[in-house]
Amino acid sequence: MASYRNVLSSRIRNSDLRLLFGGILQCQSANHNAPNDLSYTSNDISRMIELVKEALNKLTTSSLSQLMMIRTRIGYLDRLTDRLLDYRRQVELARTRCSQTQKLIDKALMEQQEKTTQLAQLKNYCKKLVSFLEDELSRICNRQVQITGQFCDL
Repeated sequence: MASYRNVLSSRIRNSDLRLLFGGILQCQSANHNAPNDLSYTSNDISRMIELVKEALNKLTTSSLSQLMMIRTRIGYLDRLTDRLLDYRRQVELARTRCSQTQKLIDKALMEQQEKTTQLAQLKNYCKKLVSFLEDELSRICNRQVQITGQFCDL
């Protein structure tokens, strides 16, 4: 345990740790809060020390200051959680809008297919009418009549 404290004191001052983790170090000296059946093997303790060392190595000055702000200022943590909840709401709203937009796109594509089919049917019907009109005019006039114009270009 002494080597563990030496490792901690070489990286971060004990006062910083007290600020970060509150009364954890004080609870170690006051065992009356600890349960009686608490026991760890040396492997468990070694693994915990490795995890603590790894966490300490990952701490930067900015992350340490943020952790201290979270510990000392409750409002800071509330603002962070509110911001995260706001981001979550924005993501859910964006997903909803995206799904609604996709539904509108699918509906528009189906409508476009229907209209394309209807337009093709109307073109065929118009061609048949032009052909019928040409035949009837040719029969009435006793000569070949050909109708030209914009509606024939369909």
